[in-house]
Amino acid sequence: MLGVMVVDKQRQMYAIYRNMLHWEQYGFEILTYCDSEAKAVEYFCEYRHDLVISDVKLRQGDGISLLKQLKAYDPNCHVILCSYESDPLRMREAWRSGCMDYLIKGMLKNSQVIENLQMICSKRLHGGSAALSGDWRNELQRQLGRIRDHQDVHKEELLDLLRREELACLQAPYHLLGFRMDDVKLTFGKGLYRDRGALQASLREVIEDTLRDRLTHQILFSKMHSGVIIVEAMTMPQLQALCEELVDRFWERLQLHVSMTISDRCIGEQQFYDTYRTIAERSYARFYLGNGCVQQLDRPSFRPLKTQGLTYKEGFLRLSGSGAMTQIRQLCAEMMETMAKQAIDPEDVVFYCRSIIHAIEHQKLRHAKADAPPILAQGTPLFDKAETLPQLQKEFLAILEEIEEWIQTYSDERYSRTVSAVLAYVDEHLDEKITLEQLAATLERTPVHISRIFKKQTGEQLIQYINRRKMQEAAELMEHTDMKIKEIAAAVGMKDQLYFNKVFHRFYQVSPREYRNRL
Repeated sequence: MLGVMVVDKQRQMYAIYRNMLHWEQYGFEILTYCDSEAKAVEYFCEYRHDLVISDVKLRQGDGISLLKQLKAYDPNCHVILCSYESDPLRMREAWRSGCMDYLIKGMLKNSQVIENLQMICSKRLHGGSAALSGDWRNELQRQLGRIRDHQDVHKEELLDLLRREELACLQAPYHLLGFRMDDVKLTFGKGLYRDRGALQASLREVIEDTLRDRLTHQILFSKMHSGVIIVEAMTMPQLQALCEELVDRFWERLQLHVSMTISDRCIGEQQFYDTYRTIAERSYARFYLGNGCVQQLDRPSFRPLKTQGLTYKEGFLRLSGSGAMTQIRQLCAEMMETMAKQAIDPEDVVFYCRSIIHAIEHQKLRHAKADAPPILAQGTPLFDKAETLPQLQKEFLAILEEIEEWIQTYSDERYSRTVSAVLAYVDEHLDEKITLEQLAATLERTPVHISRIFKKQTGEQLIQYINRRKMQEAAELMEHTDMKIKEIAAAVGMKDQLYFNKVFHRFYQVSPREYRNRL
């Protein structure tokens, strides 16, 4: 089956396309729906769709921009654009960018879509047997990727792919070594490895360089960042050592944490199917093991969380708004340690953390100003990106820190407690070199957080404010003392007089000596 992705801001179009014709009769299947350009690019890179049907106007992004991105990634991809408007300029741009067809929604007919499907099949048939034989890996990757994403697959089609001559190794005893790049959502969310094809090539290169000339193996990717290695039967200690070596190589060569899972001995394509499904379903098993771990494919013995008797939620409710971040961190560390010791199901841990955030949010909103915005409108989804307990703890604390600032920002005070503390610290330490790192350590906040909240509430960059206060102090010393310029520079924490002169001139447009002479 050839895969189709529908991209449209109107979700009902997904149902319209599905019911328009019997796609299976033409060898196609609608696999994916999304409503934005960015998500469509992400799905296309993951699943290698054979056909993309996109509206020109999307909820986020643009259909023609999407077309250009997909063509840059895969010049042979097929994209049909649809619109309610027959704009000649847009249509011309679409054709010049490689659009397969441009359909008007108000005049859309089954025959138009069928004609395009038949053209795609004709191109594939005339592409030669070599092209067709090379497609089986892409199709297998797509099927395995759907299993990893807990989507339905055509089992018999998948088993047929596994019976290919190229995978004859499945007919002898073998093991599956599952591999997956850790922190997938966080890594891609930060914009790292935008070229996922290059990422896959790099992972393959590390594996090949490690296993070449050592043992018979096959690499099958399920996503650009994950897959399985089929290796000949070995002892478990040998497999453990091999996986640990691969994990080290991934980090040394790519600076990527990759976790691995070792299966029991298998034989045949049916055991491959069953074992791979188990590997895909238990990726969460490394929650307490951390990044770059090697584990055997055993069912993790997680326990459900029993909230009766737990007092962590009440503790966080009591501490929120107090500014006692040290106590909040200690309580968080204690809670996470308890979860780890009892091997609580990761989904229950995430749910409990989310319930704490919602409870605090509900409590504080009742006492907020009338014009106060919602707390953490985009915050809690970060939990979904946490694959390990340390990640969850980091994200949980970051959200609690944001809540503290929200509480302080929307109180009756002019500045929040944090900004007030920054102002006081600067005034008390004008004779020292003040760094953002020192402030962050003293106030138990992150440097980025302090910079952002200070600028938001004062309208001035923190470093600008620090230098301005130092120069104000220096000007007062020039007016009221006989101290030398060099001594005044040292008195405001600047041992380098040339640098002091430069900063002073920036604020007063004259040198310190000229300023004093004018007094």
